[in-house]
Amino acid sequence: MAAKKVAKKKGTARASKKASVAKKARAQKARPAPKKAKTAAKPRPQRVAKKQAPPRSRADRASAEHTELLRDLRDLRRQWPDADDPRTTEAFDTLLDLLVQRSEIPVTPPVPAMAPPIAAPAPASTATPSFDTLELIRRVLMTHDMLFLSRQVTYHVAGSSDLPPVYADVDQIRLAISQLIEHLVRRAARSSRIDIDIRDFNLRSGPGINISFTNFDHHLKHVDRALFLADLFQDRTDEISGLALSECRRLISHQGGQLWADLPKAHEPVYHLLLPASETARQPHADRRTFKYDITITNYANIRKRFGIKKSKGLVGQIEHYVRSLVRHPIDMVMAITDKGIISTIYETQTGVAESVASRISQRLGREAFHIGKRTVDLLFRYDLNPLSCPEPRQNHEDQP
Repeated sequence: MAAKKVAKKKGTARASKKASVAKKARAQKARPAPKKAKTAAKPRPQRVAKKQAPPRSRADRASAEHTELLRDLRDLRRQWPDADDPRTTEAFDTLLDLLVQRSEIPVTPPVPAMAPPIAAPAPASTATPSFDTLELIRRVLMTHDMLFLSRQVTYHVAGSSDLPPVYADVDQIRLAISQLIEHLVRRAARSSRIDIDIRDFNLRSGPGINISFTNFDHHLKHVDRALFLADLFQDRTDEISGLALSECRRLISHQGGQLWADLPKAHEPVYHLLLPASETARQPHADRRTFKYDITITNYANIRKRFGIKKSKGLVGQIEHYVRSLVRHPIDMVMAITDKGIISTIYETQTGVAESVASRISQRLGREAFHIGKRTVDLLFRYDLNPLSCPEPRQNHEDQP
């Protein structure tokens, strides 16, 4: 009985112990969770104010508007129905040129009411602007597209991409080249071609550019070569083109250049346009004039009777070729009038040097022997040196004789 009582007490102790454990577990579940200690709030990063772009100036706004307008105009040109029409091309090119020129003009911002006194402007630069010869020729030819089409005349331009720039007033040179091209096109035969060759050339005063124009002019087949030369120096309007080449020569001369002509064949004139390719080559030369040196074969009539007209013309051609070797052609112009036995040389130099140049030519001619076949021809020469006057005096470049 005692053993049963002890076992009963142990069972009761275990049950009470389990009950107390379960009671504690229920009490812990019912108890709310302890609150966590509040930590200090992290400081929020301050917002940095964005830097505002400075307001654009009036010049910047105008430049942006011009850029956008140029882009819209180019897009419109690509979408135009008759984009290949020469008139359409010329109209769009004109508009683009005008917009480009306007975009290059600086826009001056308005001056405030209480603005400080404006300082005196700096003296303008005396440097002569330069330009690209090929680009200028291309633009001038584009302005005469309708004239080329109406006359059924084509053109061919040849030149290297490394040509030096020309130092001259681009507006004056553009006007002179435009008049010369119009003169050539109006006198050219239909379905013919004008060849334009551009190359570098050494002038007396420095580096330069030689632009030669060659065309087929059927009006010059039977023209007097002396009259052809006079067109460059006399203020005479051409009956066919309605233009005066002397005006072109005057414009070019004012810019330190030269305009010479040659007639290697009766119907193929060649005009040489010489332009300075440096600032020093454009500098004016004091007391510089244009002279004409005529070499006349006084016994030419007897030579024609003895050897015939054809062989006599060949003799005059020999003398013309020899005289060209004594001067700087095409800087100096040499042309023979075979019907009269006259070789004319036109050159520019100072007044005191003109006679020495003529004397050198006459002395070399006196020592040279010329032949027709194997026979040596006895020649008698007469020399005449005369100054040529221009329609207007060249300012700071040459004086009127």
